[in-house]
Parts: sequence; structure tokens; C-alpha cells
Amino acid sequence: MKKQNFISASVCSLFILFSLTACEWLQKRETTKTQVPVNPPVIESGDEIVLNPKTTYPADNLNLEAPFRCQTHNLGLDEIISAIPIKKSDLKLSLFSLNDALPRYEVNGYSFENLPVDVAFQRLLLEADISVYDKDGPYIELSGENIRGELKDVLDKLAESADVYWTYDARLKRINLSRRAQFEINVPGNRAVMFALLDAIRGAGIQTVTPVWDENKLVMTLSRDTQKVVQKLLNHLKEDPQLMVFDIKVFKAYPQEGQEIDWQNVIERFGLKKIDMSLSSIMGRMVVSSYENNFDIVPRLVAQNASIALASQGFVVAPTGWKVRFDVGRCGRMMSKDSELSVLINPIIKPDKRIETDFVLDSLSGEITSFKTVSTVGDNFMIIGLPTNVFNKQETGSEYVITITSRIIRLVEGK
Repeated sequence: MKKQNFISASVCSLFILFSLTACEWLQKRETTKTQVPVNPPVIESGDEIVLNPKTTYPADNLNLEAPFRCQTHNLGLDEIISAIPIKKSDLKLSLFSLNDALPRYEVNGYSFENLPVDVAFQRLLLEADISVYDKDGPYIELSGENIRGELKDVLDKLAESADVYWTYDARLKRINLSRRAQFEINVPGNRAVMFALLDAIRGAGIQTVTPVWDENKLVMTLSRDTQKVVQKLLNHLKEDPQLMVFDIKVFKAYPQEGQEIDWQNVIERFGLKKIDMSLSSIMGRMVVSSYENNFDIVPRLVAQNASIALASQGFVVAPTGWKVRFDVGRCGRMMSKDSELSVLINPIIKPDKRIETDFVLDSLSGEITSFKTVSTVGDNFMIIGLPTNVFNKQETGSEYVITITSRIIRLVEGK
């Protein structure tokens, strides 16, 4: 490592009569000096470089989804029931990984017993002078007897049996084996379909999915098991092409010290006859109203007796029968404790147009409370009485107010 040369500035002596002026001059000079960038050290070949693998917090929480996700009624489809024409056959899951064409070989009577799949590949490809690189082994053992067919088809069957994927690099003459592969879905039609796929895939616990907004595409890394889940979702949308959009607003209400929100009074001012049902649970309460009686006025009613602030707002799109989640932090302040709160929603549209929906309030520590509703198209939901100190023990006396509106989008066959 080369040593750095630092230039030291000498300070001239000044007369005592000008000491005050000199101090000011030195302060300005020091300030100016600190603004001059220092050349970074030169890294010599062979020097050990220690890297900090943790990205800084603001970079970790860069949110490119916010402009699309974090406004309610942001899809341009505000009717209770809307229709989107799409070509359902375009809903396909395709391999995204680069894969060169294999040389043409015929396999005649290949047999092996109790070999890891990478070793089975190596023995099969020995005569073709193709090497095998196993990225994330060890792999399960297989047995095969008198296997015949074109080389590509044989490799496909062996890989599927071992729950792995293979790609071929023609330049290196090498097969790469891995438990995961990259896939993509080019999403036709309105952006609501893209959100439905994105939200359902995340709701199924697959977090490797990334939206490419300008191309209306989803890219994801999948294993054999998660590939089956995504394919099941695409098949489901072709058979039952109904989506539910949920617009969600999360407020924090701060009553005056020593008091609580008088919800009986608030609901009476909203209109008791406008409430269709009220449900209690382990914590909090859910009230349900019809489409005509939106809960948007409730925060203004609460504000007459308490301070209330919007903590997060956005939407999720759920294929019927699939769970989705709205993470409060995704459309709020990631550094706040509120970011640990999520709203999980699983709607099922019944043949008689009834909608059975499970609402779960979840956190990093597990489920907080849940509600199961039977409603009709366009009903509105509001969760009240959930204290904020379920996350932050030091924050007492305040509570969450969560309003949820719903509507249906049907996917119809288009050109």
C-alpha cells in the first residue's frame, strides 16, 4: 500500500491587535479546507480490501414501486365492476435464463444407479466433451435404466426429476446446474393485471419477483416448487378471471391526553343506519358499510376530538381465492415502527355474488388480529381500536384507523 502525502498548512503569527480578525480568518480557512476533496488511497495489487456488505439504510429502502402503488384509485378503474380485455393465452411463464443450443446427440441405452444428478450428467456428457458445473449442490441421487432419446430431452427429464435446472454455455462447452432459474411473465392488458400477479406471487411467499414497469413485465427467480405455484396462478386466472382491488388508508389517531376516541359518538355522527355489520376479534373491531356509504368521512369526524394523520395509503389487487398483502411501510415511512404492520387480504367471490374475505393484521412478530367477513360487491371496511403500542411500547394512547374500499375487475377475452 502506498503511503499518502498530506500537505499541512502553516499558520502565520499575527499581531495581538488583530487576534479577533485572525481567528475569524482561520475559521473560514479551515472551513474552506475541509471542503477540498481528499484523493482516495491507491489500491496496490495484492492488497487486502475489506468491504462492508451492508448497504446504507436509504439505499436498502429505495422504493421504485411507490409512484404506481401508493395512491388509492390509481388504476383508472373506479366503477364497482370493471372489465379489462386481455388475450389469456398470452399469460405465460417463460424461462429468462440465457441458454445456448445444445449439439445434436442421440442417447442410446444410458443406465446408472444412485448417482447425484450432477454426476449422472457428467457421465452422460463425457463422450460429447461437455463439462458440468454444479452451482448449488449437493443434489439428490437418481437411478435410470436404458434411457433413450435426444440429448436435450434426456437432460430435461433428469433435471426435472432432481428438481434442478440446466443451461448450456456453448463458448465454454459447459452445462450449468442450479436449483433455481430466472423466469419472466410478459403481462398483457391493463396494469391491474400486473399488480394482481405481483401481489398474488408475493402473497404466496415468493419474494424474488421484480416488476419491470416500462415493459409491463415481471421477472423472478424460481425453484421447481415455486414455479409450480406461479403456473397454478396463471392457470387460475384463465379459469376464474376475477380480480378484487382493495384501496387502503392507514391513519394514526392521537386523542387528547387521558382520553380515548368515543367511537360510539363517531359512528352515530357517521350514521348508525349506514353500518351493515360490526365484527369483534382478539384486538380491535371491524365495521362494514355498503358502497354508497364510504368511510372517507370518518377521519374528519375523528379529527373533531383527536389529532389524526395519514400514515400510509395505496392498493393491492387480489385474484379471487389468492392471498395478498399491503405492507404499510411500502407506502409510508420505512424508518417508523408503522412499517412493521401489514394488512393481509384473501377474498373469495362465490357464485351467488357473495364475497367471503379474510382480513389479517400482521407484523414481523406474527399475527395481531383477524376478521372474516361475508359481504357484497363494493362494500367498505374499517378497522378501529387497534393500539399503536402493539409495535412501539413507548407510544401509548394512540390507535390505528384503517379504511378499506373494494371493487371487482373482470378479465374478458380480447384480441
